[in-house]
Order: sequence, then C-alpha cells, then structure tokens
Amino acid sequence: MLTTEQIIAAQQAQLKALHELSTHYLSSVKQLTALNLRLSQDTLNDQTQQAQASLNAKDGQELLQLHGNSLQPHVDRIATYTRHLMDIVSHWGAGVAQVFQAQQEQVRESLALPGDKAESKAGKGSK
Repeated sequence: MLTTEQIIAAQQAQLKALHELSTHYLSSVKQLTALNLRLSQDTLNDQTQQAQASLNAKDGQELLQLHGNSLQPHVDRIATYTRHLMDIVSHWGAGVAQVFQAQQEQVRESLALPGDKAESKAGKGSK
C-alpha cells in the first residue's frame, strides 16, 4: 500500500514533468513560429523583387527568363525550411523522451519501499 508521502512525491514528479513538457513545447512553438515568419518575410521580399523585375522587363524573352530563374530560390528555401523543421521536431522529440525518462525514474524512486531506499543508498555508498 502506498503511503501519503509516496503519493505526494509521485504527484510532485508528475507536476514537474508537466511543467518541463509545457516549457519544452512552448520553446518548440516559438522556434517554429520564428521559422515560419522568416519564410513568410523571405517569400514576400522575393515576390516583390520578382514583380518589380517583371515590370522592368523589356520583352517577352526577358520575362520568360526571369520566371525561369525564380524557381531555384524557392526550391532552396523549401529545402532549408524542411531541414530546420526536422531539427525542431527532432529536438522536441528528444526533449519529450528525456522528460518522460526523468519522470519515470522519479516515480520509481518515490514508490520504492523504505527498505529498498536504504539498501539502494547503502549499495551506492559502498561502491
């Protein structure tokens, strides 16, 4: 049967884990928002430059060349965006795994029987 102290310790561990997950989640959302904002700004700037260049084109051939050359920056931007997005997602996943692992260890420690804790501490000190 669980003691009151064990239940309180388990609840504290769960609250700490929830706080860490929330903090990590908000950090990831902040990074994703910044990434999307940068992408939007870069796209808007490129579109503005493309429109200005199109208006300044002297003939149809120059206009076709401008439109053909405009695809590569978009492809590069998509590749960069995807890399940054994957970095954010993998960092978030690693953080979540770390929080769950730490929380699991805390719950195990808080639910250990008093005799197990004494043996555990004695075992660590003798090594």
